[in-house]
Amino acid sequence: MPLTGGEKDIKPPKLIITNPENLTKNFLNDKIIFLFDENISAKNLGNNIFSSPAIPDLKHKIKGNQLELSFDNNKLKELTYLIQLNQTIKDINEGNILNKLEYVFSTKDIIDTLSFSGFAVDAYLDIPMEDIWILLYENNINDSAIFKQQPNFVCKTDSLGFFNFKHLDNLEYKAFAISGLDFKFNNNDKIGFKQSATLEKSLDSIIYLFDPYFSHDSITNLFLESERKNSDTILEKTGKLILNLNKSQDIIIQLSQDNQPKFIGLYNQSECLISDLKVGEYEMRVFLDSNKNGYWDTGSLLNQVQAEKSILYNKKISIRENWDLELNWIIHEL
Repeated sequence: MPLTGGEKDIKPPKLIITNPENLTKNFLNDKIIFLFDENISAKNLGNNIFSSPAIPDLKHKIKGNQLELSFDNNKLKELTYLIQLNQTIKDINEGNILNKLEYVFSTKDIIDTLSFSGFAVDAYLDIPMEDIWILLYENNINDSAIFKQQPNFVCKTDSLGFFNFKHLDNLEYKAFAISGLDFKFNNNDKIGFKQSATLEKSLDSIIYLFDPYFSHDSITNLFLESERKNSDTILEKTGKLILNLNKSQDIIIQLSQDNQPKFIGLYNQSECLISDLKVGEYEMRVFLDSNKNGYWDTGSLLNQVQAEKSILYNKKISIRENWDLELNWIIHEL
């Protein structure tokens, strides 16, 4: 029988001890040592060490089974700090990655325990957004300084659009969100903000992100192009949609395929009839036309205006040939 190397190692490195220990108060050190049960390496460690609040000039070094983080303690503020190295540390042989690694310390005599969590949602598409920066600034910051100054606390959304600030102090903050690679605003970034200056530290919040440069023409042109293509098709197979809403209000109904609008209609009644729909599956959204201008309007950070509300139907709808599809949709936002 030929010799084998045994079973393949599928376990990630295990943290044995830290020095100073996790949750240390009155922190005075200028380095933190992480000791693992095997030799380690790291995946793009410099970009994946994440601290909130930010630790100035945070340096790192790996030697064998030890990770050392170093910094100037004199530059730390009187706060509770959270260091995250999630999806970063791996064993040196098989590359098994440690999913979660967090370290908390406080330069005060207490560990702050308040939290603020919620979801980042695309205001137009009404879907969660992954890898969105969520920024907390002190309540007295001028909005013109947002995305230009270093935030007090920062975190990123996960694959479900969820964010969670832990170990906050008992102060009031403003919350902002931005897509992109960093905290600085670029023209293709989407942004969002919390209208209230006081965070609900015990409840999940939703921050809606919008494109401040969104143009009505971009959607209208896509729709008109779709209409032109449809008009070129002879004897199109069609069906009908009857949508019963719980309340009448100025709304825009949009039916899309692969994020391309195939139907846009304005309604102000609880029963909405859409005839001559091309057979197929559609995503359906309703936009609340708050200013009754017949368009979905984006938000404005400068004017503290949120984007108009968009509500995505919870599943795709299927239009069949010569068939009336009747749906009842309770929209609580109406």
